[in-house]
Amino acid sequence: MEPIYKKRKIIFVCILLLFIFIYYLCWCYLLKFNASPDELMRYLVPKYIYSNGSLPTGYSKDAIYFLGNWSYAFYPQMLGGITSALFMKVFSLWTHSDHLILFAARITSALFGTITVAFVGLTVQKITKRIKIAIFSILFVAFLPQFTYLSSYINNDIIAAAGVSMIMYALVSNEIDHSWNLNKILILSVGSLICILGYLNSMVFVLVSAIYLILTLIKQDKISKKKAINYFIIYCAVIAIFCLPFFIRNFIIYNGDLLGMRSFHNQYEKWLDAGGKKLQFPYISNHSIGALFIDNDFLVRTFESFVGFFGYLSVQLKPVFYLFYFILFYTGILGLFIKPRINELKLIKNSIVTLIVGTILLIILFLYYDLYIDYQTQGRYIISALPPLALLETLGLSQISKVMRMGRIIKYSFTLFYVLLNIFILCHYVYPTLVL
Repeated sequence: MEPIYKKRKIIFVCILLLFIFIYYLCWCYLLKFNASPDELMRYLVPKYIYSNGSLPTGYSKDAIYFLGNWSYAFYPQMLGGITSALFMKVFSLWTHSDHLILFAARITSALFGTITVAFVGLTVQKITKRIKIAIFSILFVAFLPQFTYLSSYINNDIIAAAGVSMIMYALVSNEIDHSWNLNKILILSVGSLICILGYLNSMVFVLVSAIYLILTLIKQDKISKKKAINYFIIYCAVIAIFCLPFFIRNFIIYNGDLLGMRSFHNQYEKWLDAGGKKLQFPYISNHSIGALFIDNDFLVRTFESFVGFFGYLSVQLKPVFYLFYFILFYTGILGLFIKPRINELKLIKNSIVTLIVGTILLIILFLYYDLYIDYQTQGRYIISALPPLALLETLGLSQISKVMRMGRIIKYSFTLFYVLLNIFILCHYVYPTLVL
């Protein structure tokens, strides 16, 4: 009877993930083109690959944005562009409709959004061994309004979140099982390469997880030194095989500019020298560094756009919605400190510390960008921190539920309310302004 029950739970989770994927696809189809941050500029890369069958450079005319001489083709983060181009190519076998080709490109975001929620669920299941808590964690991430929105248009932020969720699962799995194996190493390496080729800032999670991997391979006694070395070689090899070609290409094309950032900035300087309008405004040009940390506009807007602030930060929710999510987040974190302490946290303390350090580094990069490059209060820039946040929130909320002895009806009703709230917010705010 137990195997049958377990099989049914697995089938249910798979159906749930399919429903989430389809829900994202619906918004992929409905959203207006370029009604969301950077979509037009991002779309130029897969469109070029789709049209020309080759990767663009930052100097390729068709890959250059109409403002600032900007082009995302300068960067080696081509995973999103290549994946979107593949979907576009497949769709072009049946149709050449501009809207459907755009929809095909957006499937990449829906796919990586679904991957994110799947690995968050797998991580929570690994820790708690309770499928209901794992399902809640899936819904917690999948139906956060901003996450749903990011899963519906062309962007690289959602790709980074998927990579971080895979890294998180690999770290947690190792700590619970007290041993690495080939499967975990492959998941860690794939998650890392997704971050490296997905979004530059998320590479901080690759850094901290690589340090974690080295330290745990040295300390573990369940596997031989030879096997530990082999695992590390496999980890490095997988990342190198898929990532190095893009960085070598950058090194050759842009005279040693591995990340493409210098070349990107140089083109922007040429734009300014030619009389172009200034497009970037660093916070430090008008304020002191310390002012940023007490700037209510920065703190509030960043939180709001992490929860749900749509379009080019033009479609804002009513304050009551932000208050709900703030209370929910605060309650989840509070639950981590309620006695009796959560036993699961002790099992994964090293993984949690690693992920928290990665999150702190991500926030530091975000602050640096705002201070010295361009002041933008966009929570999507730190959305890759959502998987570890969701893990902690789920454990904290579960602990509160346990301590308060909440019944099934209350828990199920709240979960249903959380999902329906997402649908209401997107239908009430996104549909009238960014679809019609």
